[in-house]
Parts: sequence; C-alpha cells; structure tokens
Amino acid sequence: MINVEQKVESNLEKVGLGKSLAWASRSLGTASVFTIISFLSIYCTDTLGLPISLVGGILLVSKIFDGVTDLIAGYIVDNTQTRFGKGRPYEFAIIGMWISTVLLFSTPESFSLPVKAGWVFVMYIFVQSIFGTLGAASETPYMMRAFPNTQAMGKVSSMVAIFSAIGGIVVSVLFPVLMASIAINGAGWTRLLLIFAIPLSLIGFMRFIFVKEIYPQVDDDNQERVKVVDMLKMLKENGYVWVLAVIFLLKGLVANLGMGTYYFKYIVGNVALLGVLSIASLLGIIVMILVPALLKKFTISEIIIGCTLFAIVGYIINWFAKDNITLLIIGAAFTALPIIPISSFLNMMAMDVAVYNVYKGGKSMEATVAAMPNFLNKIGGGVGAGLMGIILGAIGYDGALADQSSAVLNTIRAGNSLIPGFMFMLLLLVMIRFNKLEKQIPFMKEEIAKREAEKEMEQTR
Repeated sequence: MINVEQKVESNLEKVGLGKSLAWASRSLGTASVFTIISFLSIYCTDTLGLPISLVGGILLVSKIFDGVTDLIAGYIVDNTQTRFGKGRPYEFAIIGMWISTVLLFSTPESFSLPVKAGWVFVMYIFVQSIFGTLGAASETPYMMRAFPNTQAMGKVSSMVAIFSAIGGIVVSVLFPVLMASIAINGAGWTRLLLIFAIPLSLIGFMRFIFVKEIYPQVDDDNQERVKVVDMLKMLKENGYVWVLAVIFLLKGLVANLGMGTYYFKYIVGNVALLGVLSIASLLGIIVMILVPALLKKFTISEIIIGCTLFAIVGYIINWFAKDNITLLIIGAAFTALPIIPISSFLNMMAMDVAVYNVYKGGKSMEATVAAMPNFLNKIGGGVGAGLMGIILGAIGYDGALADQSSAVLNTIRAGNSLIPGFMFMLLLLVMIRFNKLEKQIPFMKEEIAKREAEKEMEQTR
C-alpha cells in the first residue's frame, strides 16, 4: 500500500459509519451466498435426485477449478484501468453471484440426471470460481484506493467482520426455517432463493455506489500491462508472498478438519450439543470490535500472534476437556480467535507484500498477491476436509458401529485438539516471520516515496 502523498492528516483515519456500512455491504451479500450454498448437497440429493457421491465429485472437481481461476482473476484485475478505478468495476460480481445462485437452485427437474449434474456444476463454477473469485481478487486493490491508511482500513475491516458474522448468523437461522415451509419442490426452492437474492444483491451493490477509489497508488500512472513473466518473477523473488500463502494454507487446514461432529457423537455422546459451541464465535466478534483501538498499539501480525497463542491454549484445553461442555466452550472460544482476524486482514497483509514488490523494483500486483493466499486457503480447505477421514479410515473407523475402538476415539480427540494445535504452532512461527516484514514497511514506504520524488525532479529538468 503506497499512497502518492507522503503524509496524511490524522483525521483521515476517521471513516464515517455510512461509508463503513457501504463497504461492508458486499461482504454481507457474499457471506449469505456461501451460507446458502452449504444447503446445496441436500437440494441436489432430495430435490434433484442426484446420488450423493456424484454431488461430492462435482464439488471436489469445482474446487480444483476454483483454485486455478484465483490466479487468472489476479492477473485480470492487476491489468484493469478504468474511469471507475482498478478494483471497483468488479463489484458487479455480487450481482452475478446471486443470479448464478438462483439458477443453481433452479435446476429443471425434468432434465436427465447427466444434464442436471452438468447444470449444477456449471452454475456452481459461476458462483464460486468466476464471480466469487473476481470479487475476492478485486478486494485488495479496491481497498487500497478507497481508504487513506492502515488505521482507516483496520476500522472498516473490523466492520466487515462484524457485519458478515451477524448477517451470516441471521441467514443461517432464517434460511432453514423458510426452507422447511417453502422449498417443498423445485419451484419452491426458486421462490426461497429470490426472497434472499433480490434484497441482498441490491444491498451488496451499495459499495460500488457509495465508495469510490480516491487515493491513487504510485504505479497507477504506469500504463504498462502486468505480464505473466512479472507474476512468475514475483513468485520466485518475493518470499513474503509464500509466507502469506502458508498462513492461509494452515488456516484453511484447521478450519476444515471437521472433527466437531465426530467428537460430539462419540466423545460427548450428543451431537445436538455441537450447536452450543456457536456461543464461542461471539468472542471473535468482540476482538474485531476492539481492532481499531488495538491497531494503534500493535501491528496486524502481532494481533494475530496474540490470538494464535490463545488458540493453542484452547486446543490444549480441548484435549483435556473430554465431555465437559464448559471446558469445550472455553476451548472453542480460544481456538476461534485467530480465524476471523486472519480472514479480515488478508487485504491489509497483501498490501504490505505489494509494498515489498515495489520496494524491490517490481510492480505492485496487489490482486495477484491476494490471489495466492486465496488459492492456498482453498487447497488447505480441500486437504483438511479429507485428511481426518483418511486417518480415521486407516485406523479402523466404521460409521456402522455405535462404539469405536480406543484408537479411533483418541484420534478423534487429537483431531479436535492436538493436530490443529500443532498446525497453529506452525502458524505462529509463520506469523512471526511476517511480522518482520510489517516492521520494515514504514522504511520501505519512505524509500519508495524518495524514488518517486527523484523521478519527478528528473522529469521536470
């Protein structure tokens, strides 16, 4: 993040509530889409009559496709220059996401099974891999040009996290209630989707209307296109791109291990109690409320490091908790702490890596920088989703048995505590590495500003 102006007034840190809400509006729409997409499997099996194994295959293949489009979207956004700006033009993606989601849940029931499967695959690709990916890739360049400094960005990032979390909770509560009464057939699913799609797509587009790109960056006047060779050079020479990517790889792994259901079924003995852990998410929201104040004293990586230390303690608590619900809630509150800040601060961390690109004499390429952690996050999510299943299967887990062996039970406990705890220890080490970059950013910005001033002097001679 390199603003042309070397100094900014302290009052530029102030961001009005209206602008903050407008910025957070698309995140509400995106979070709602992903919440609704979680019901795709039951729609495909119970309404369309697709075999569950086929549905799983569709989702798996689409995830691989999704990862590839992340890098393509980064390349496209990095080469965008319009009168609306660099990232702002891609706000149309939220409209595309909702239209594709409605069409996804409106698959004609009269189609043959192969055609229905193909329809679901194509629409899912449009939702996730095209419109969702374009929206994510444009986020960092848009934020860099819409807000003046780190403090302002920290405030809106916390607003996004809070707004998205609350909105996601509301949709996750309302959708299944309405689904039970409306989605009784294919036409009912379409009506249900329209109830959410129309207002949320309009709300989501508020960012484009009310938030403009008004803070130019040093390479905005450079009309030279970003080439594939520039991207490859950055990936080869900028180690911090990979540091950031590994952070999100580990986050994706931990977030998708999916041991909660198994743990509450076989260790606690009551799957229904799993919902109680949702109380723990409130602590993450409280942290994001405190972010603007914390950013005045700590860097982003220091905040995440602190949250990660709490998470490691939380996983230790989980190991000893067994069926103690109170301890499990405390453990869940601690373990959830780093997830929201890591996700919310992606744009700001990507900006620091972009600064390093320019400092080393390269192009900013902030969209490509942000695409790498998004890509690795999806890879981590895919690996995490299958990892524990492979391990449990290898040691003899049998879903038909009411009682599992002690080896299986201990592995389930470890999957809910020691294994993710170890991954977070690795995350801690990687965050410490990233913190070294953050501490150098002010110096790098000064050097870049000096270079730009020297260029301008030479041009005026």
